Amino acid sequence: MKRALIIGAGIAGATAARVLVEYGGYEVTVLEKNSYVGGACHDHLDEKHKCYVHDFGPHIFHTKDSAVWDFVNKFTEFREYQHKVFTHVDDKFYSFPINLNVLSELFNTKIYSKEHALALINPTHFEKPANFEEAALNAVGEVIYEKFVKNYTEKQWKTSCKELPVEVFKRVDIRFNYNDGYFENQYQGIPKYGYTNMIKNMLNHENIKVYLNSTVTDFNEIPHDILIYTGGFDNLPYRSTKFEFKIDKADEYAVVNTPQHPTQTRYTNFNVLHSSEDFSIEKENVYCYEIPAEINQYNKLYPISNKENLALYENEKDKFLSKYPKALLLGRLATYQYYDMDKVILQVLLSI
Repeated sequence: MKRALIIGAGIAGATAARVLVEYGGYEVTVLEKNSYVGGACHDHLDEKHKCYVHDFGPHIFHTKDSAVWDFVNKFTEFREYQHKVFTHVDDKFYSFPINLNVLSELFNTKIYSKEHALALINPTHFEKPANFEEAALNAVGEVIYEKFVKNYTEKQWKTSCKELPVEVFKRVDIRFNYNDGYFENQYQGIPKYGYTNMIKNMLNHENIKVYLNSTVTDFNEIPHDILIYTGGFDNLPYRSTKFEFKIDKADEYAVVNTPQHPTQTRYTNFNVLHSSEDFSIEKENVYCYEIPAEINQYNKLYPISNKENLALYENEKDKFLSKYPKALLLGRLATYQYYDMDKVILQVLLSI
């Protein structure tokens, strides 16, 4: 039987393991350095407060790809959930992404058309933006940039927007309609019994062996016909997040961005996120507050993907592949990309 070695038991590694045993006829060994599976998707049930807590911030599964949706539904039942995000600005809660309702509130006039909205937004026209700030002003104009984008971004990256490269800019999605849903994908939901349970189900196969707390550093020590690497490279720069969990009184918002807060970027109420026929909204809720941090303190979450760092990644990748010529790099960390969960699964399905 062919043998596969997979490094990492996150969503990329678990998907690869399942695909290899079911469609490739492989015997799979999965090495995970942590004491748990799931990677950044890891969650746990808080029985006292009746909700699942996502240990690395909120995760909502969403995709436009029916093959991806069909794949994950083999391993969990999904609770239907339409995600809504709010932004707390000037003591008000605005839906996010910004839509015509938000613009009407901001500019204190009812807006019915894209043309009217653009006239009020008044985006600038830098012919060739030289940095993040100029790219943002081109997209959203000064008012929205100052209230919703600037402070959030500078906290996240610990750098002035004028110093951030254009490559870091992710366009703020202004919708010229009244849709206040965060995602516009056809398929959305949250695993009814958590992401960790879903990952465990993917790995639950007689031809998959998972080893937690792995200390193996030379993967050539373990015989294999193919190596799937989903880990990161130590020399690459990232930004990270400190997650602070607190119990507090209930409110009505699942996820709130806080651009004007001095340190945090957003918070999540997991009781609202998981409110359903199975979980009632308790008087006391579980909150997670996100505070941007340095990579040497916490996990690798946000690649700083400017030209210099992408060149550094290519160098690290080449060194790795020269040592492990049978390797395939998959997932966020191994490819130095910030992918949504569905994009990771699609990458695996198309690569193996």
